[in-house]
Amino acid sequence: MVFANLKMTASQQLLLRASDEAVAFITAKGPRGTATAARAKKPEEVEKEAQAHVVSKGGDPGNHMLVLGCHSIQFGKYQGQTFRWLLENDVGYTTQLVASHQREREQSASDSPLMANKDALARYSCAHPAFVEQVRYHRVHEEARARATQPGCEGEALVGFGDYKEATLKDLYDSKEKKHQTFVKWLRRKTPQPGTSMDAAKKYILGRDKERSAEVAATPPPPTSSSSSTPTTTPTTLPPRKSIAPMFSALLGRRPMAPGELQAKVRKLMTTPARPAVPGPSESPAPTGGEASISTSSGIVLHPSPTPPTTSTSSCGCSTYARGSGLGSGVDQGGAPSRLRGGDAIRGGHPGTTAGKEEGEGGAARNAHSCFG
Repeated sequence: MVFANLKMTASQQLLLRASDEAVAFITAKGPRGTATAARAKKPEEVEKEAQAHVVSKGGDPGNHMLVLGCHSIQFGKYQGQTFRWLLENDVGYTTQLVASHQREREQSASDSPLMANKDALARYSCAHPAFVEQVRYHRVHEEARARATQPGCEGEALVGFGDYKEATLKDLYDSKEKKHQTFVKWLRRKTPQPGTSMDAAKKYILGRDKERSAEVAATPPPPTSSSSSTPTTTPTTLPPRKSIAPMFSALLGRRPMAPGELQAKVRKLMTTPARPAVPGPSESPAPTGGEASISTSSGIVLHPSPTPPTTSTSSCGCSTYARGSGLGSGVDQGGAPSRLRGGDAIRGGHPGTTAGKEEGEGGAARNAHSCFG
């Protein structure tokens, strides 16, 4: 088989822990440091040994990937095992080796036999897509862990497991999404093994819970009275109404009145008198002559003052009334005043005689004077 048979978990993630075979190999090798480390072989020597192993198994020595998988490790606790065996028994350890070598190669161009052996291991292991993804995540996880060592940056560490393994602890805890909050609640109830990623995540979550509780306790309660937020309004002051008590007092203090007269007086006090109408420019004023009269609101008819008539004295000494304008007044035979229409004139008679003859409307006055009979 050219490629390694990588072991996966139930969630289709790479199984990172060492297999029982790997644990047995380390146990048989003894505690670290007791065995003398062998020098790293040259790349050509490692290649020949790998080809011979392939031939012994009945494989094709011309298959480059098949031969590369049979290269032996020249360093570390699994020194002497093939690349393929390492991937199938301890993916976690292989991940750390390759990720560390990638960072080392970014700063070094060494061509030593040890660096050549690491280069060969990186080429073979990175031919497996699942392993490449695991190395990428491992590097991101290590960089986040380095940032989390700074004071106040503990939340920058990655979750490191499950569906949210690439999320930071801070983003997971502060998330408002229901699925993230459910995952946090699940972590609070777990009892993880000490030193694992789940243990670190639970410690961070419980620490944030204590901080949040302390902040809530230190926050002062909101004011219960709404007077501070309600603006103060000044009530509108209306002008005082004019009292009508003095008018009623003056009214009642006079002589006794009949009910109808009292009601009329009260209505007059409570009602604003209307202004007299002013005639418009197109209206003609009332004539001053003739029978023009003015009726007031009280029912009294007012007649215009008569134009003073023209008088003359006859040879007998009697006064003669000539034609005038407007309404005139005469004296009948008995001395009682008589009303004449405009245009008429009276020739005055001698006292004790018949009064002058009245003429018709618009007629001229004739000499009806008969002082001497």
